[in-house]
Amino acid sequence: MRLIKAILFCLCMCSFDLYAQVNVTGIVNDNTGETLPGVSILAKDGDRTYGTTTDMNGKYQIKVNQGTTLEFSFIGFATQKVKVGTGNVINITLEPENKLLDEVVVIGYGTVKKKDLLGSISTVKEDALAERVSGNVVESMRGLTSGVKITSSGQPGSNANITIRGLGSLTNNNPLFIIDGAYGGSDLGVNVEDIESIQVLKDASSAAIYGSRAANGVVIITTKQGKEGELKVKFDSQLTLSWLPRYDLMDAETYKIYNDRAYDEAILAGVSGITKRQNHYDGNTDWQDEMLSTGVLQNYNVSLSGGSKTVKYYASLNRMVDDGALLNTKYDKYGFRINTSGQKGIFSYGENFYYTKSDRKNLNGNPWSDFIGIAPTIPVYDESHPGGYGYGDVDRANTYGLNPVAMQNLYVQNNEEEYLTGNIYGQISLFGMFDAKLNVAYKSYMGITNSLRKKGSWTMGQGDDAAHLGYDSAKNHDILIEQTYNFKHKFGKHDVNALFGITYNKFHEEKRWITKLDPLMVGDKYITSLDAATGNTTAGGNYGESA
Repeated sequence: MRLIKAILFCLCMCSFDLYAQVNVTGIVNDNTGETLPGVSILAKDGDRTYGTTTDMNGKYQIKVNQGTTLEFSFIGFATQKVKVGTGNVINITLEPENKLLDEVVVIGYGTVKKKDLLGSISTVKEDALAERVSGNVVESMRGLTSGVKITSSGQPGSNANITIRGLGSLTNNNPLFIIDGAYGGSDLGVNVEDIESIQVLKDASSAAIYGSRAANGVVIITTKQGKEGELKVKFDSQLTLSWLPRYDLMDAETYKIYNDRAYDEAILAGVSGITKRQNHYDGNTDWQDEMLSTGVLQNYNVSLSGGSKTVKYYASLNRMVDDGALLNTKYDKYGFRINTSGQKGIFSYGENFYYTKSDRKNLNGNPWSDFIGIAPTIPVYDESHPGGYGYGDVDRANTYGLNPVAMQNLYVQNNEEEYLTGNIYGQISLFGMFDAKLNVAYKSYMGITNSLRKKGSWTMGQGDDAAHLGYDSAKNHDILIEQTYNFKHKFGKHDVNALFGITYNKFHEEKRWITKLDPLMVGDKYITSLDAATGNTTAGGNYGESA
């Protein structure tokens, strides 16, 4: 009997070991040692399939049974499979797919095959961008390139921040943007649907040709061109709903309990100035409900393309409306693009033209810090206060927390922007080995911010600030002229590729601002004309040039 029990015990132990779960962790890198965010990890255990992805630092964690096969996959890299043993740490290095090594990528003033490239470069193709739901080019690149960190405020229409291979300085870490051969900045509102590919040059050797401006890396954006054939019409539409994260915060009754306890402890400890509990407001405000809602993004794009052997064309029209998930935030943009190219004998030529106009309602402050800073007992509205909004009181809610609803309603900012970018080029090709190219590019920007500060307060002790109107304008233009000569020749096992060129670039910028007190009111409505304001006026401005 004892022998049978021992055998059964051993069988049970074997069964336990067979199906024991392992909490597997690790880091996924590419072949250069850079971590890869967004890598898909599928666990295949019999008929069951589940998975996870790597975070921004390339780290992952997944709980699986021993013997389960993990499949690691990422765009542009060969899929790798690993069987889970008894170890709980599995680090993976993904290798580029061999077929990608013959791809031609844009680098500097020319192109090169990936297998001949010494520098570090990442490529984002049209099909990868098509899967992203975003109206911002930089934001749509998130997780598609290694060694690149992308952050965003989440405000409708705001530009995402991009850093390549970490922070390089304490001030400016923005990479240099090249859009169809013209210098850009923060992608200049380029329509995602118009992009053919994005190349990210990440090291000094790749970026050296652009000089000190490329110290933080280079992002080269190539837009779509027409192809020989009949007219093709394409229509795309997107409707996206979004929700922002929320804290798990106390309601008013719970807050009162802890606040009373804190004051009782302070009284017992003899804290100076604390002699009684707060006489709480009767409000029960969920500030997150007041500020946050469902965001709705609508994006529509129609494009026409086609051409013949001598002339090709691509044209598009885009409209995007983003009703933000934050109170009184919105972004409305439309733009159109015309790209043409042609070839006749040894001559080739083309132009790229893009115009966009946008209107954005700005967000004031940081609502998430306000959600913590202001008590839930404070009502949103309080007619006894200037402006009619609730905020802290020494006796009833001793807090300098900001009323985020009041900030959005009492200080209104509207930002209008126009971008115009374009370039025209001509090229002569001789003997199949020598190219001479002239490129002329122009970029202009006009931005106007109209602001209205209504009379009222949003925090304790703010004072009775005067109402005023504000007008800020900024405009700039950039002219680029480039002449390049490229020699390519292959003989035997040798490849010669030589580039010579000269470039001229001039930039001019002007800024002006005006503030005028006491805008005219008709009833409870503010008249936002500067001429209608009756108070003092202050103004200023500056300009700058570089070449």
